[in-house]
Amino acid sequence: MAKLSELAQKISGALEKKKQVRTQAVHIRELEIDFTLEGLPLAKIEELVSTPLPREQQARMVVYEAAPALHSVAKELVAAGIIGDCVDMLRVFTIQEITQLMKQVFVLSGADGENRVVFSQEVENIKNA
Repeated sequence: MAKLSELAQKISGALEKKKQVRTQAVHIRELEIDFTLEGLPLAKIEELVSTPLPREQQARMVVYEAAPALHSVAKELVAAGIIGDCVDMLRVFTIQEITQLMKQVFVLSGADGENRVVFSQEVENIKNA
């Protein structure tokens, strides 16, 4: 295989980095529980937030999908008849907490809206000429 140029190496590294699942540990003080949030593929996020459900339920679904450690607990609660749907387990969190968790999922997924594109002043001068 031919040696990659510096730019090709950078892009190759960035593509590899995108394949890695980013995670973050979460601790809920009041409940004394710990779990891990994982980044989700952008297609999965788009699927979840485009469902015809209220925004609050969409947010819970995003957090639920990003916290696989909570799945077995949710199934246990459903089996015991305590909740009707696995995502209902997240009703233990306030909407503010769900929003915080969802934002972190977006960051881990690379969907946080951070703009990485920067234009040089030279381009700005040409554009405004």
